[in-house]
Amino acid sequence: LFYIFRRGQDAIETTSDFTSFPNQGTVPCTQIEDIFFLSRIQGYAVCTDLTLYFTDSSATSWSKVTQVPESVLDLHYFDLHTAVMMTRDSGSESIWYSSNSGRNWTRMIGPISDGLPWTIFSDTVAVPSQQETTTGKIYYSTNRGATFQSVVLDDGAATSSKVHGITLVRDGTELWGTIERDGSWDLAKFISFGASVQSKTPSGLQTSFQNSSPTMQPIEFHDKIYFFTESATFGVWVYDIAED
Repeated sequence: LFYIFRRGQDAIETTSDFTSFPNQGTVPCTQIEDIFFLSRIQGYAVCTDLTLYFTDSSATSWSKVTQVPESVLDLHYFDLHTAVMMTRDSGSESIWYSSNSGRNWTRMIGPISDGLPWTIFSDTVAVPSQQETTTGKIYYSTNRGATFQSVVLDDGAATSSKVHGITLVRDGTELWGTIERDGSWDLAKFISFGASVQSKTPSGLQTSFQNSSPTMQPIEFHDKIYFFTESATFGVWVYDIAED
């Protein structure tokens, strides 16, 4: 069962087949910004007015938790108590952490310029930033956001590297993504969260991969990574990491 919402509305819907979308209830605000459900019964919703709400009745009724500090891009709860969220204010992004169900939030990262969508698997969170250094930087936490470390990409002889999207694979033990180094695109494996970068683009597909501009967030599913592009010719690239 999936819980969904529509931009600009206050209703929560569910679907299991993506053909029917029954209304479960409404959040007491004008517009929903993001939602996260831990189960069929318990979930959270944050609104454009910065109010965070909680439901333990499958979205039929809601109670206010708190006011969040900034406009929310993404919200993730590990359990009923521990959560992280990504916010944006004046063009910069921040990562926040809560250990009390979202009643209080501590800024852990930021504000950073040009922070990209995060990837989360189990207890690990990874967030790339393009503009802080010439070669880019990856922030990561292995304890649900309670503490973060950062790695400036070591990309060999490249003078300029930008990470465009990352995903945690193999139970969160490896980090893969796309990187633009000195104007050339590449599929990359980030060793130790970027302490070194391995090129994984098959040599015969290098030109096609570059021309497709795979700027969007990759997705891992059943040992395959799906890279979505802006190209009409190569809309999706699929890489089988089982062969790596």
